[in-house]
Amino acid sequence: MGCFVRGFPEANLAKQKTLLASSPAETDDGRVLLYVCPECGDIGCGAYAVKVRATQGTVEWFEFAYVNGHEPPRFIESIGPFLFDAEEYKSVVTRSSDA
Repeated sequence: MGCFVRGFPEANLAKQKTLLASSPAETDDGRVLLYVCPECGDIGCGAYAVKVRATQGTVEWFEFAYVNGHEPPRFIESIGPFLFDAEEYKSVVTRSSDA
């Protein structure tokens, strides 16, 4: 399932902060989880994750990987990096996390 879930405002706010790079990432190697197990949301079942880098005017998603918390990340070479305008990105993430 995606990283924002209706009915879980605290979890959505925490995810918003990691996507905006204003809170630490969720994995030991600095990745933010984008898609997690739809039954339990636990990284142990496997998740797709990305590193997020925010600069003054942009946000970059890079080094996409499949992670499970007990094996090395499996890098997904064919995806990214993606570069977003920082203001537009912040607006979209904020609106999405309010759902």
